Amino acid sequence: MIIEDIKEVKKNIKDEIYNSLKKYCKYNLILWAVICLGSIIFFYIEECHYFTPNKDSSDQCSSQKLCNDILGMNSTHSNNSDIMKAISNLTAICSQQQKNNEVATPSFAPASKNCYLDSVYFAKWLSYMVTVVFTIGFGIIVPKSTPGRALTILFALCGIPIATVTTMACGKTIDGCIKYLIIGFEEKILKRKQIVWFKRKVALVEVSTTMTLILLSALYKKTEGFHRETYFDCVYYIFIMMTTIGFGDMQPDPKHRIERLEDSHISLFIDVLFDIFLFIVTFSMMAAFISALTSVGDEDSEGKKTEEAKTKKTKPIPKPVSKIDHEEVDPNLIAIKNLLI
Repeated sequence: MIIEDIKEVKKNIKDEIYNSLKKYCKYNLILWAVICLGSIIFFYIEECHYFTPNKDSSDQCSSQKLCNDILGMNSTHSNNSDIMKAISNLTAICSQQQKNNEVATPSFAPASKNCYLDSVYFAKWLSYMVTVVFTIGFGIIVPKSTPGRALTILFALCGIPIATVTTMACGKTIDGCIKYLIIGFEEKILKRKQIVWFKRKVALVEVSTTMTLILLSALYKKTEGFHRETYFDCVYYIFIMMTTIGFGDMQPDPKHRIERLEDSHISLFIDVLFDIFLFIVTFSMMAAFISALTSVGDEDSEGKKTEEAKTKKTKPIPKPVSKIDHEEVDPNLIAIKNLLI
């Protein structure tokens, strides 16, 4: 794509950015209203009115008692080597389980019903609502009651279309800003009067920006919640989250969450909000990149059409010759007329 009238294109891009930003702000307010309302409703349903005790705590107590008995049996002596080998293997498993329990993530599900909404529980169900409306579906936080599951269906039907429109509007805004910056750079810095391969340049910048965001987000996760994981694992986690695949096979380091809780509930809440903001920005960049990538294929066809149009304009059109003009310039007809006379 070749841009010749730069001022006109810049004006159109400005209008596009304004319209996209206005649309994004409108739907973003609606989306966050739905997310916050859903977070409050899910808290009072799941944690207060329809509270279901966590089964993992009772199972963990039973397994811990069994492990303690096995550890006690290991201290005794037996003449049967097979029994001693089996006890040794179970002892190793129980020792590993004890280590895991020491750094286990503090469960958001309390031992009893809780009807006081604080920042921790609000952050918990806020994270759940974000995974619902953006179709991530980690499965780490899920409703256990029938009303909660019914409301999940309702909020998904309402929230997913709003989140999709919001993300596309944000992506168009980012895409328009990148286009405006590219045009301004080539016009002001490079002093060019026309811009060639415009869509390819936009796609290249958006690919680079998206990859940079993924790498920087992975670096942030490496320092803030994934101390035990490698840097590639953090990149993998960000990519799975950004593309809404949402396997749920990786979680932040439990020690980091414990430190956040001991430091301040607000600190944990801000951390969750930052994760949500990071996801929305990277997800919108992915949407902008896909939009630019699909338009690159049309650039060659548009270029061919432009060249054909220019060729048609420059090619001289032959003037049709009438019969009278042809007779006047034909010498044979003039000679025949003279003989007849």
